[in-house]
Amino acid sequence: MFVYTEITGQRWERRLQDIRTSDFDPIIINMLAQGERQGDMDGRLFRESAGSFSIHDLGRPSLHVSSASRTYSMVLARPLARQWPGELRDLHG
Repeated sequence: MFVYTEITGQRWERRLQDIRTSDFDPIIINMLAQGERQGDMDGRLFRESAGSFSIHDLGRPSLHVSSASRTYSMVLARPLARQWPGELRDLHG
């Protein structure tokens, strides 16, 4: 699935208890077209500016704070993402 998102700013956290109770478990590839965001992807600190790409595994904890922004995302079902070469664990963040 492809998604375009415009936000005015947000703080978003996905905690272990959220993950355990959710059936939404994809891998998301984001391209930040405008704005900034920063946070922690399961222990990996990150800071992104416009033009940055990130990979977000919703099966792992994360916290991010975003300014007003525009983002293009590709949402991959976990079984599809597992077909990639390499470990998904290494891609988070």
